[in-house]
Amino acid sequence: MFRYSTTSSAVAALAVLVAAAPVAWAQNAATAFTYQGQLRFNNVTVVGPVDFEFKMYDSLTGGKQIGPTLTANRVPLQGGRFAVQLDFEVSPFGAEPRWLEISLRSAGADAAEFTTLATRQLLSSSPYSIQGSAAVPIGGGPKDALPSGTVGPKGDRGEPGPKGEKGDKGSPGERGEKGEQGPRGLQGIAGPPGPVGPAGVSGTSGNGGSSNVPLVSSYVVGPKDSGAGYTSIQAAIDKAVADGASAAAPVVVLVRPGSFKENVRLASGVHIQGVVSGRSFAATVLGTVTAALGDGGAVSWNSVNVNSPVGAALIISGDAAQQLFVSQSTMYSSKGAVVNVSGGGSITARGVTFQVINGGTEPVIQCSGGSVLVEGGLLSASGLDRIAVIESGSARVILRDTDVRGSISVNDDASFTLRGSEIQAGEGPTIAAKQSKVGLVVLLDSTLVTTMSPTIQDP
Repeated sequence: MFRYSTTSSAVAALAVLVAAAPVAWAQNAATAFTYQGQLRFNNVTVVGPVDFEFKMYDSLTGGKQIGPTLTANRVPLQGGRFAVQLDFEVSPFGAEPRWLEISLRSAGADAAEFTTLATRQLLSSSPYSIQGSAAVPIGGGPKDALPSGTVGPKGDRGEPGPKGEKGDKGSPGERGEKGEQGPRGLQGIAGPPGPVGPAGVSGTSGNGGSSNVPLVSSYVVGPKDSGAGYTSIQAAIDKAVADGASAAAPVVVLVRPGSFKENVRLASGVHIQGVVSGRSFAATVLGTVTAALGDGGAVSWNSVNVNSPVGAALIISGDAAQQLFVSQSTMYSSKGAVVNVSGGGSITARGVTFQVINGGTEPVIQCSGGSVLVEGGLLSASGLDRIAVIESGSARVILRDTDVRGSISVNDDASFTLRGSEIQAGEGPTIAAKQSKVGLVVLLDSTLVTTMSPTIQDP
């Protein structure tokens, strides 16, 4: 869970600190003013740039919007600081108070929605102005000053007047009362940032839902010339680990739209999140993703697709404490099982499609140990006569609300559970159970479709 916070109050959203200037100050035009703030992520200043959206209201909550909605894309940040010039085409400094609503998102993520700070900022005038801060103009037309009149010719010097008589020296007056304290001066330049702290993990909203994508991260991946800090997902993971990321101090790696030709090895506590949420096919890894954490940690992979031309798309190994969570993604393989699970590790996949393409002969899921839970997904072999899931050893596979194209093979001490799902097989049985007495096959509220009998083969 992320949370926004301001200098005056905490508001629910992301772990971003917006230290906004406590006042706004009038500029040359009567309706334009400048607004200054600072972005911090887990006590670390954000590098930016960031997209902003501003709205002005007549009350702290609810109320009526005053003037148009203003946006500023790719606003540069210096030490996390920003300054924007706003013009809502009406003066915000009249007799009635006005409040500013601020929303933001990662720069360049045009498909992502703005996230709004829960607390609006009160706008008030001030008798001083900022010096040395360039403001980005937003809204309104040109703000040229009115032209001055022509200066007339210099007049003749007048005759000096008569000198007055010197008056008596008066007695000293009484000392006046102490004046009120003047306005607070501008905040000084921020010092160097401290060490990077942990980032929260974005959550998902369930079957078919979109992710609650964080807007700012210290590790952003994108194609070359995209302005992202990294062009490789693996490079961002390695840097996060070097910075201290772990299961106890998790961070998020944001992946912008693009194709990344690389093999990715996940690390405990480093969670991968696509900037464009849902199965949008915006970000794709052309290679294999491996989860072999070795420390019993947890890691997640969200809204980033995987297309493996050689071998499995997703390989999972490790002890029973290791967990991988996958959501809103599509994973393909043409020359290997899409998912290969061994050891004692587990995978939970929600809203995910696993599919064998290009006539591949391997199963969709090959599980020789550990556990697999697929919920609200699709498992598709290259044909109905192919095996979609093959289990051996002490493996356990659970499918909920999932469509399966291909048959199921359960062997040794493995167990298989099907609930609220459908299996479509070809001429063979939908489920071939060849286990010992330890293994179980559990079917609940599900449909099995085959062109031959028996539907279930259990010697």
